[in-house]
Amino acid sequence: MKRLTVCLSLILLVCLTLVGCSSGNTVDAAKPASGENPQPEQKVYKVGLIQLVEHPSLDYVREGIIKGLKDSGFEQGKNLIIDYQNAQGDQTTLDNIAKKFVGDRVDLIVSITTPAAQIVAANTTDIPIVFSAVTDPVSAKVVQSWERPGGNVTGVSDLNPFDAQFEMLQKVVPHAKKIGIVYNPGEVNSQVQVEKAREFAEKNGYEIVVAPIHNSSEVLTASQTLVSKGIDAFYVITDNTVATSINSLAKVAIDHKLPTIVAEDSQVEGGCLISIGIDYNLHGYQAGKMAARVLNGANPAEMPVELQEELMVVINRETQQALGIELPEEYTSRAKYVP
Repeated sequence: MKRLTVCLSLILLVCLTLVGCSSGNTVDAAKPASGENPQPEQKVYKVGLIQLVEHPSLDYVREGIIKGLKDSGFEQGKNLIIDYQNAQGDQTTLDNIAKKFVGDRVDLIVSITTPAAQIVAANTTDIPIVFSAVTDPVSAKVVQSWERPGGNVTGVSDLNPFDAQFEMLQKVVPHAKKIGIVYNPGEVNSQVQVEKAREFAEKNGYEIVVAPIHNSSEVLTASQTLVSKGIDAFYVITDNTVATSINSLAKVAIDHKLPTIVAEDSQVEGGCLISIGIDYNLHGYQAGKMAARVLNGANPAEMPVELQEELMVVINRETQQALGIELPEEYTSRAKYVP
């Protein structure tokens, strides 16, 4: 009996030893092994993305911004949350969105259009802001200067290449003297462009005839009014109100055999004849890259406002045929054709 008790004691001792060894070799999945440093959790950044209204050019900008961020290492679902809000052209909604972003304490606000940039800049001087599709940020009072913005705002301007566009107008419509512009004077970006167009016209013997509007429903009537005043061609600037009803202007121009020289590729897609100007997807991509630099710690106050140097020529093939117009080879040889 004594021998049996000793044997049982030995068996129990062996079992306890094995259990102890097994416990010592198991690594808790939630804890680092001895001697290893714990990996810090990756920060998830929150970006408020605010757009004035939906139309193709601004949608291209938004797509480019998201791609620019992704290619710079900031991807939705991984280390980035994008709160995208569209004001649908309403100023009160625009202001409410800006206040929401400020209240949510987002890490960065990215704005699309001049009105959107002005609203968010008026609502915060703490949260960094990167704008896009802003013609003249100094006139819009969102930066102190192009070279040194000086505050919490910087971005990419879509300032029109006026020289290139009026040179195109001269070559496409050599007989033109009276040029019609439909625009919304309530948009600072439009005011700047009309003034620059007038300056160019005075130096080059053109007459600028304008038709002011305040909402997109007036584009058709304004275009017809310009036709009745004997214009030789339309010059279409980057005006958000006009852009939402560009088909109406394009139809009036085609019906009256008038060429349309425009600033945006999406306006050509909407029926206008030809453009030389900004590639808005590339424009947004450039803004997305700037946004990524800010998220990585760059100071907007010291980041010069950027311009897009690469210009794109777009021609609407159907409109060209409808007008029965020959276009210079210097444009046709490098153009993208739509549709």
